[in-house]
Amino acid sequence: MKQLHEKRIKTDKLFQLLVKQQHLAHEAGNRKSVTLLASQRKEERDTLNKERLDIRNQIRVTQGLPPINDDDKPEMMISQKKWLMNWILLMVTHEK
Repeated sequence: MKQLHEKRIKTDKLFQLLVKQQHLAHEAGNRKSVTLLASQRKEERDTLNKERLDIRNQIRVTQGLPPINDDDKPEMMISQKKWLMNWILLMVTHEK
């Protein structure tokens, strides 16, 4: 059973993308220093945001969803928040 699990981990594209996404977030959170140059900070932030978006789009494509671009993010985030709130309300009312 464990061998099957290990094999699936190595070959599952979605799992690999989620690990990559987690690794990127972990690296960003563990930074101990920040440059004082605003232009360099902006460049680093833009690079990180592009990497996050690329991974998110790869995950979406793997799930059969269309990729998003920077212009779609605010609208998508609102719809995700609405979905999450609906789900929370459903869980709370179901527990009563």
